[in-house]
Parts: sequence; structure tokens; C-alpha cells
Amino acid sequence: MFDFKGNEFTIPAARLKEIKLSLEKEHGRDFTDKEVSDVAELIYKLARLALDQVMDEEDWKQKLEGNPKGYVFEPKGYSCRLCNLGGSDVGMLYDKYGLKCMHCQKAVESGLIPGELTGDHESFYTDYDLKSLFNVQGKALTQWIHKGIIKPRIISRFGDPSAKHLRIFLIADNYGFLPQKEMLRFSDTVEQEVDGQVYERHLKWYQCCDPFEYLKDYKIMNYLRRTDSENPPTEQDAKPKAKTGVLQSKCFSRKFCE
Repeated sequence: MFDFKGNEFTIPAARLKEIKLSLEKEHGRDFTDKEVSDVAELIYKLARLALDQVMDEEDWKQKLEGNPKGYVFEPKGYSCRLCNLGGSDVGMLYDKYGLKCMHCQKAVESGLIPGELTGDHESFYTDYDLKSLFNVQGKALTQWIHKGIIKPRIISRFGDPSAKHLRIFLIADNYGFLPQKEMLRFSDTVEQEVDGQVYERHLKWYQCCDPFEYLKDYKIMNYLRRTDSENPPTEQDAKPKAKTGVLQSKCFSRKFCE
């Protein structure tokens, strides 16, 4: 694709043409040479970053051969591969599972968190995931946890077991309740005009389908209901879908794309 020469690169004309055709097919409009060139340059930068990361990883793995139990990771600017929250405050360690902050490292060592989860964010949800994907947060989530509806694993802060570093919800712990995260990835967009300019807006997964039909086999849907400020829930929507005393999350817009 690219001819790398030190920090410079050239893109064959044939490849630029391929990129142009692909962009025009995807977006349904003509692209200028400048636009195509900008996209190609971005692709190069991302490819270069990926290549540098692969080379760094190989160096880290080689060092692991002499330190099979892991070693203190000194380079700065990297994040924990489990929590993605950095680690410079308490230090980091690299072992056979990958790079982790000491908060997460101790959780792995204690057996609370499987080391295999390092770098595998498809196997669990965080509080942020539940909020962004289902609008489940605050009192509703707290009540779900207290009633045993959803099961968390709590990673404590290194050196302070009473303080929480991260709370995660393993799909395996909540089998049949939480769907696989890949099911919630939709690439649909809509065009929206603002001040005479047309923009593409990405839709959330539940705006691209009937969520209650799509995830009918997952128990989380028993504790959610549709809400929309412009279109209040219908009488049917408003009927309790959860057990008595369980707070429902005001989750979905009723505006689905056709």
C-alpha cells in the first residue's frame, strides 16, 4: 500500500484511485484530489502508529523471556490494557497477559479478574458502557446491583482496598442478561442540516431497530423502557416490565430509523 522511506512515504497513483473510488461509493458524492490525499495521509499515519506499536510489543515480549513473572514497566505515555485509565500514579507492570496498572495487576494476582481479560474489552461492560449503550446509570444501576439483577466485579485501588478503581460486569457472570457487545455495533448514519451545512450523524444501535425485538432473548430488556421527551411513552410502554420494586432505566428513544 505504502512505500515507506524513513519518515517519508509515497502512495502509488493506482492506490489513490482505489481510495477515491471507495470514498465516492461509500458517501455517494465526488471527492477532490485534496480530500483523497488527506484521507490517504491519515491512513498512513494510523498505519505508522500501528507498525510502531507492533515493534514496541515485540521488544516488550523479548524482555519478558528473561522476566517470566513480569517486570516493572518504565516507559511513559502508555495506558493499562485492562482499565484504559493509565497507571502512572501507581506504576505499571508487563507480564504474559500484557500491560497493566498496579490496580488491575493486583486484581489479576488475587484471582478477582482473569488475566485473559487484558486487552479484551469485548468480554465485559464498564459503567460507561452501560450508560452509553443502554442509558443505565445512577440509582437504577445501584438498585440492580443490590438486588442481584446484575453482577459486578470491583477492582480496588492499589494500596487502598476500601476505594474503588473500576467496576466491570463480565458477560460470563451475567450470561443471558447482557448481550455480546458486537451485537450493539451499527454503522448507520443520517444526514442532518445545520445552518445550511449537511453533516452525517451516527445513530445509536437502538435507533436502527426495535430494541425490544432485537434483544428479546436478553433479560436486560425486562428492566428497560422507551422514553422520549417529545413523544412520551405509550400506555403499553409505561407498564412495568420489571419485578416489583426494581427501578427501570429510562433508556430508549422511540424514534427509530425506518
